[in-house]
Amino acid sequence: MDETAITPWKKEKLDQFNLAQIAEKLFCDCGWPYNLIIPRGSKKGSTFKLFVYVSDGTNDLVRTDTQCGSTLLCGGEKWTDKVPDIKPFGYPFDRPFKDGSFYKTFQGMKNVAHTDITIKWVEDFPEV
Repeated sequence: MDETAITPWKKEKLDQFNLAQIAEKLFCDCGWPYNLIIPRGSKKGSTFKLFVYVSDGTNDLVRTDTQCGSTLLCGGEKWTDKVPDIKPFGYPFDRPFKDGSFYKTFQGMKNVAHTDITIKWVEDFPEV
């Protein structure tokens, strides 16, 4: 996930802005909250699937003229704006798996990689 899809950790009071500035800030700051980028796991460790899907940007790209860069997760600034690629939101997870199987669905695809990972939650994690 690139930095334009992440909402920075902010403690900003909106009462210092006029309505137009608030609307712009709310749109430009949409996306994944900074503290929810990845799951925290559990103390014993939680197993997840890490999935990477790479598409050909030259074929999938839809030109966007946005000032914010959060279009991928938030949509366009106008209802008529297109999203940054021609694939539907959530692709390839926007459809059922072949025979209900994650493995059958992505088997043999050269542009897909997946692996099992374990995320452990620790109490004394240093602040960044």
